[in-house]
Amino acid sequence: MRARDERRSATKDGPRLMVLCGGEDHRLLIGMQMADRWLLQPGADVLFAGPLSIGERELLSASALPYVSPRSASAARVLARVAAYAPDVALFLGEQGAWSWGVAALALRTPLLVFEPNVVPSRASRMLGNFASSVAVCFRESRQFFPSGRAMVIGMPLSADLWQSRRRQGHERGGRLRVLVHDGIIGSRLLDRVLPQAFAQQPQLAEQVELWHLVGDGALEATQDAYQRQGLSARVERRADDWCAALDWAELVVSHAQATSCAQLAVAGVPCLLLPRPSSAGRHETMNAQMLAATGLASLLTPLSPKSLAASLMELLGNVDELRARRGRRLGFASPESAQRLFELIHFAEHLGAPRWWQSYRDLRALLSSSPKPQSKLDV
Repeated sequence: MRARDERRSATKDGPRLMVLCGGEDHRLLIGMQMADRWLLQPGADVLFAGPLSIGERELLSASALPYVSPRSASAARVLARVAAYAPDVALFLGEQGAWSWGVAALALRTPLLVFEPNVVPSRASRMLGNFASSVAVCFRESRQFFPSGRAMVIGMPLSADLWQSRRRQGHERGGRLRVLVHDGIIGSRLLDRVLPQAFAQQPQLAEQVELWHLVGDGALEATQDAYQRQGLSARVERRADDWCAALDWAELVVSHAQATSCAQLAVAGVPCLLLPRPSSAGRHETMNAQMLAATGLASLLTPLSPKSLAASLMELLGNVDELRARRGRRLGFASPESAQRLFELIHFAEHLGAPRWWQSYRDLRALLSSSPKPQSKLDV
């Protein structure tokens, strides 16, 4: 603590928050929510750090939020970056790519809050959570992966706009079903390739569906071309500027199963077809999808192929009245207070400080060489 205070002596005195992220835009949006709240304090400052994608950097630039994302992410350079900024507290958003930044924060005795949105935490969250000042999770089932009493269940911190949205737009029964396709991961293009092929296999889909396809970085032209080659008409855009408006429009959402996406769909009450990625660490997307499917709001499809996706969509279209009747059923996977709880935990970690027993490089070496806890199959 004293070393950090000495580094801060020559700089501004306001409280500093470092948000450690990189890889998923929805997690970044949670960090941006916390940054907005943090900056309401007099003299406060925020810095985002990690292996940020092009889309994430654009989101931060559009919001005038500063970030560092060095091309060279060596341990020495990351440590120097964190030391130069000297944050009062760091928020780790659970992404594997930002792992080294979390280790650097701990090595410099910076109070660290780990936030993990998935049912099954990432390997980085589990290991950093053993040393962090505090841990915030969204599901009760996640607590078993962390030291007893350290993880707090807060729910998913979603935007205030999503809670205020009432989905008052009318949808004509008997018209074409409005389907929103959202990959959910910046840079992931699986749906961008598979969905046009699925529509080509079932020509009836194009006649019965009005399609709005949101794509990730660099995939706009390729996805538009894929639909055009199949002779299909689709609204293809690079991410929705107004996600709440997109959910208001949709009667069915086709998406992967990141925890943030599942929580948004549950709160919005939009029926969905979830496509969990088998490559997700610890099968966490499958766990997320199973939890939402158990409520009746979601259908689960795995493995994913053009043929299986086309068959699932045709089955849903065969029960379109039932599908529309499910729309608007809100589920309690989050609460309007979740964002405030996460913000309060950031302050709690700041005042709690770094763990007192974090004393030497021997502890740091133990962290770097530690192995993740065994995967547990949750009954969700």
